[in-house]
Parts: sequence; C-alpha cells; structure tokens
Amino acid sequence: MKLDRLGRSTLDILTVIQNLRGQGVAITIEGVGTIRDDMMGSLTMNLLASFAEFERALIIDRTQSGRKRAMANGVRMGRKPKLSRQARDAIRRRYGNETGAALAKEYGIGLRTVQRVAAEG
Repeated sequence: MKLDRLGRSTLDILTVIQNLRGQGVAITIEGVGTIRDDMMGSLTMNLLASFAEFERALIIDRTQSGRKRAMANGVRMGRKPKLSRQARDAIRRRYGNETGAALAKEYGIGLRTVQRVAAEG
C-alpha cells in the first residue's frame, strides 16, 4: 500500500495504522517494506506519514495554482451549461403559456430547472 492513501494528515495515517496493528495486521509500505512494531518502526512510520502529508499539501498547492492560472487566462471551470442562451430565453417566453413539464420534456431537463430558468427572467 502507499502511505498517503491511508489518510489526509499524519494523525489520520497514524491512527489508521494503530488500529490495523491492534487487529494484528502487518504493515508493509510500498518501496520500504514491512514496518516492525518497535521504536525504529514507530520512528520510520512517523517520518513517512509526515512526508506523505507534506506531499499531499504540495499536490493541493500545485493544483490550486494551476486552477488560478487557468481562470486568469479565461478558462471557465465547472460543468458546461445544458441550455444555450437562446433556449433559456425561449423557456422564459413560453413558460406562462405552456406547462413546465412540457418544456422540461422538450428540452430534456428537469421541471425544477425550467422553474428556475423562468424565475431568472
């Protein structure tokens, strides 16, 4: 197993490992080997857990930096709108004359979406 998969922080990782050891599970870390249940094993586990938390923080920081850079360059984040601007305008115009269920079926969206679009108007 990879150590950073066990938890989000050093404390999380060490708690999971302690629980596993309490159940008699031998801990084997990929690239390191089996960690014994003694002073050196405890030191090794604490160091590896700290490095795993640090690596996770670096990944999050790089991801957030890339996201901010992309947004500054005009990249739109999130799900693409299901309805075009013309479709939204048409729903607003037709909502009073036709039922919301009919419009929802025609545009392939939910009734609540039709109601929300109509209320934007």
